[in-house]
Amino acid sequence: MSTQYGTSYRVINSETRVTVNARLVNLRNGKQLWSGAATASSNENSNNSSSGLLSMVINAAIAQIADTISDKGFDIDAIANTRLLSAATGQNGNILYGPRSPQYASRR
Repeated sequence: MSTQYGTSYRVINSETRVTVNARLVNLRNGKQLWSGAATASSNENSNNSSSGLLSMVINAAIAQIADTISDKGFDIDAIANTRLLSAATGQNGNILYGPRSPQYASRR
């Protein structure tokens, strides 16, 4: 499994990307009950197609500096963790509802 955390600069783009991996193991027998992975990126909602090349390079450099100073990875990590551990998203691979959840009976 690959792990990514942090901000990278790619000439016309600066992106903070976090990938998280987790697994749930039965401690009695060592059997893996669940595993999952999720990724979040600072560029998920950005659209730079209307900007000129020079402004894209300048914006990427400014974003790289700002995101590194403020540790944007911390905020992006929260999004990735929510995607990984939220049963309510309904996506394949998300952790299942537990027996103490009100939705447990309806999702069995």
